[in-house]
Amino acid sequence: MEGVVSTDIDEKRNRIVITTDVNDVNAASLVKLKLESLTVPREAVIIEDGEPIGTASEPVPKPLPQPVPSAILTNEALILIVVIILIALCIIYYKRRK
Repeated sequence: MEGVVSTDIDEKRNRIVITTDVNDVNAASLVKLKLESLTVPREAVIIEDGEPIGTASEPVPKPLPQPVPSAILTNEALILIVVIILIALCIIYYKRRK
């Protein structure tokens, strides 16, 4: 609904909390009219003014980028590398033995 910033359930007060845009002078009135048309008891709802999401005094920090490994080796690739190194070592050993 236009002018509504957030909705919540306040378990402590046992009420539905609807936060309307503090900059929208008609938002709270529109919410009240809508609640009346839905036959929601007025006592069950708390209407509060609040800041629109994303306009807080401090900007929301962006998450840091995660490092991307240059190469991801699977177990099979590691085994293949070890086998190649062992073969190369065997070849070197037998050539020196001659």
